[in-house]
Order: sequence, then C-alpha cells, then structure tokens
Amino acid sequence: MMTPDQPILRKIFYGLLISLGLLTTAWAGQCPTTMQQDGQKYWVSNDPPGWKSHKPTAKDITLTSDRFGGVVYSPEKKRIACVYKGSDGQWIALLSDVYHPFNEDDLQGKTWEYSPEHKDYVCGQPEHALEECQFDVKKT
Repeated sequence: MMTPDQPILRKIFYGLLISLGLLTTAWAGQCPTTMQQDGQKYWVSNDPPGWKSHKPTAKDITLTSDRFGGVVYSPEKKRIACVYKGSDGQWIALLSDVYHPFNEDDLQGKTWEYSPEHKDYVCGQPEHALEECQFDVKKT
C-alpha cells in the first residue's frame, strides 16, 4: 500500500499543487459575451478582466455578442478593444480594464494578425469568430 510519505507520490502531489496554482493565475479569455448599459449609458461587462465602452450610446440600442466584429490589441496601450455592431448599425468598442494590462505573449493561437501600418494586432470577422480570438487573462 502506498502512503503519502513515499517520494514518488509526494512529487506527484506537489506537482499537482503547482499546476493548480498556475491555472488560477491565468486563464483563456475572450471578448465579453454579457454586456449591459450602466446609468450613464456606457456599455459595461464584468466578464474578465472588466470592460467599458469608449463612449455612451442611446438607451434604446441593444448590443449582443452575436454581432461581434473583431478585436484589436494595442501593444503601446497594452489594452484590448472588442468591437460589436449595435442594433442601430453603429460600431461600439468595449475597452479592457485600464488596470489590467496585456502583453503580446498573452495573445493565443495563430488567429491574431499584426498590422505594421497600425502597429497593432487584430482578430475577427469574417475569418475568425469571437471564440477564436482568445487571450490570456492573468490575475492582478
């Protein structure tokens, strides 16, 4: 019978603890899928790391994740902007929380394309769906 004192079991146990610790510090994120307007008519989302639109919109506008257009990562600003088409046909950008910076190595997969002209990374329609444009969200 194996006991917790055996070296191999202890290595496995501590390996799992370290792995679990790493899993809680970063997880795959994507643009928000749940959005609502706040009292000042800004679009906000509590999906990690937290999002807010760049400007307020009219109260009768609806915004849903199925109208996702794309996402832009700015290495200079270390922020991500997710863009959706509102029910009025206008584009609305939600910006990632200013207190949660992103780095280039947080972008996941091969769906991100670098634009030398704009010095940013983009992912989105028509080539890629919201779920394909993933990035690491780290605990801060």
